[in-house]
Amino acid sequence: MLVIGITGGVGCGKSTVLDSIRDRYNCIIYKADDEANRMKKQGERCYQELVALMGEDILSLQGDIDNKKMAATMFADSSLVEKVNGIIHPAVKEDILTRIKEAESEGKADYFFIEAALLIECGYGSIVDSMWYISADSEVRAKRLRESRGYSDEKIAGIMRSQLKDDEFRASSDIIIDNNSEMSETMRQIDDALKRAEKRSKMVKIIMHGCNGRMGQMITGLVEQDDTVEIVAGVDKFGGSKNGYPVFEDIKDCDIQADAVIDFSNAAAVDGLLDYCMEHKLPCVLCSTGLSEEQIARVNEASDKVAICRSANMSLGINLLMKLLKEAAPVLAEAGFDIEIVEKHHNQKLDAPSGTALALADSINEVFDEPYEYVYDRSTRRQKRDAKELGISAVRGGTIVGDHDVIFAGSDEVITFSHSAYSRGVFGKGAIQAAKFLKGKEKGMYDMSDVIG
Repeated sequence: MLVIGITGGVGCGKSTVLDSIRDRYNCIIYKADDEANRMKKQGERCYQELVALMGEDILSLQGDIDNKKMAATMFADSSLVEKVNGIIHPAVKEDILTRIKEAESEGKADYFFIEAALLIECGYGSIVDSMWYISADSEVRAKRLRESRGYSDEKIAGIMRSQLKDDEFRASSDIIIDNNSEMSETMRQIDDALKRAEKRSKMVKIIMHGCNGRMGQMITGLVEQDDTVEIVAGVDKFGGSKNGYPVFEDIKDCDIQADAVIDFSNAAAVDGLLDYCMEHKLPCVLCSTGLSEEQIARVNEASDKVAICRSANMSLGINLLMKLLKEAAPVLAEAGFDIEIVEKHHNQKLDAPSGTALALADSINEVFDEPYEYVYDRSTRRQKRDAKELGISAVRGGTIVGDHDVIFAGSDEVITFSHSAYSRGVFGKGAIQAAKFLKGKEKGMYDMSDVIG
């Protein structure tokens, strides 16, 4: 069941559009303003709190809340507006979530439409799968309000000034419905919008943690070319990049629903990320490096509550190479082949050997009862090579992104497994595949070997 938010300014025709939607589709329509008024009635959830806040002067002779008296009281004391909203909006939001859950369990509706005057302002974007803006020109809206409600031009202008502007509605919506002309044309757009919304609902929704960094921007570009995934929100305390999704300075402020987080930030941001993922039961592809032992312990603890994918190298090719090495190494080692690893990287890389070279060596050692000894420097040795040593050499120069050669040297023949990364895009592609893999996965610690199967 798709959950769709319907928003738009006064006079845009939301009610008329929803009536046509109700007649055309197997759906549930939730009008938040009507439900809010219901909750203000005697015996309902918000009645006692509102009376306690504003006093019995807002009541009619029958003891019901009189909307006109309530509005007059709020007009006289503007501080009451926020307090009233603090009572009504959380109650409505909780009711919506309950109704959605009930509708999903019953399985009787294909769509659940939510219409509210303050749909965007109240953060309903975190509830819906798609936000629709019903748009109409201001002249068309004013004409409708004069004819249907008898509003004066002054009143219409005042209401329009108090609402979001057209560009604000558009910025917060993923589908725009032009409701300026005949209803048949509007419904044609809605038919098309539902098809797009259904396609979008099947996409893996990602939060990009560290979206304005080099890898974050690379992944953003890769996702734009992949119609099975989308980035629905980004997190980065540094600005400067134009993204086609909302960006939060701190992940704790992110209220966008997603299927997974891809993290390419830094160690300082990982603790907050783990807290968020555990709280929201959100799988995480953890790619930040330089974690302390305490943080690694926290990552392992977090995997008891949520799915986490973490690997020394996110490249699909490297991880497939690791898998192949586990099959090749026992066969070739038994035949007397020596094993050496040569890794090459750009001249700005600080550490040596690379983490990937060590991971390749570890993947080989995992299959042996008697592990190989890693040898990094033979300049101080004057002795023959031991059969149980595994040499790891590092080359630094130019702009080499990352080359890794695993050499099996035998008598009269040499077998070399090679991987060359021509851009950091290989790591981004691997992270995206990992996010797809994690969608819907149970809690636990995963790595790229699980992703490639």
